[in-house]
Amino acid sequence: MKKWQKEYSTKGYTRINLDQVDSLRNTKERLQRELQKFCSNKKVRIDNLHLYFLDQDIEEVCWKLCQFFWKMKFCKKIIKDNIDIFEKFIGPDIYYQTQPFLRISRPNNKSDNIGFHRDTMYGQSPYEVSVHVPLSSLDKNSCLKFLPGSHLLSDSHFEVAEKGSNASKKGSRKHEMGFPYDPKVIKETPDLQPVPLKFGQAVVFPPSTLHGQKINTGSKTRMSFDFRIISKYAPVKFRQDITSRGYSLLSKSAITEVADNFLKINQQQ
Repeated sequence: MKKWQKEYSTKGYTRINLDQVDSLRNTKERLQRELQKFCSNKKVRIDNLHLYFLDQDIEEVCWKLCQFFWKMKFCKKIIKDNIDIFEKFIGPDIYYQTQPFLRISRPNNKSDNIGFHRDTMYGQSPYEVSVHVPLSSLDKNSCLKFLPGSHLLSDSHFEVAEKGSNASKKGSRKHEMGFPYDPKVIKETPDLQPVPLKFGQAVVFPPSTLHGQKINTGSKTRMSFDFRIISKYAPVKFRQDITSRGYSLLSKSAITEVADNFLKINQQQ
């Protein structure tokens, strides 16, 4: 068992180095060019966009970037380029979140974050794997925090601190961008650990791990995306549609391909 596989099992999160970063770099460059188009200013960057957009404009900017991110299928390309890593966690028959969440967190702006939470409290299965990927390097002030060992604790262990605050409307574009309509924000604990990341690194964790950020206290905007993957053979039902809650086929093992073709042929007879 590799170190990061062991950390995933024991700590509930692990930092990985992506094998291939060309598609990640291309994603960053393309999103940056889109930002520059929005404000007709070539000085705007991923990490300084807070200097160029007003508070009342940021949701519109985020929404346009998300639509571009989904349309270009950047996340799918990044996962496929690094498929060997993700197969180590979940096996070769992988479905991925069709519309991953692209997130923007500006410095000292609480409204950009959804606080500390467990994805399982929002209906995610422990059979899924969550992946957080930043589009620029993050220091201890701008990165997310994770609570070691929290992935194996019951929900009753945690105190919900701000239930119902900063809620989005169900089905709204803000909801589609990853802001829950029924927030379950867990009280912060001093045991939460910051996980700084360099460009080309990611954090892989179970949906039951307590993680998040209350406020970005760094000096730069954090732009990142997160996605979930699940095995075709996970003992849960999952949607296969084009939404943030749906999944699409990414890769199929030789065994599954042969079996599917065999069954299809025999069903036609």
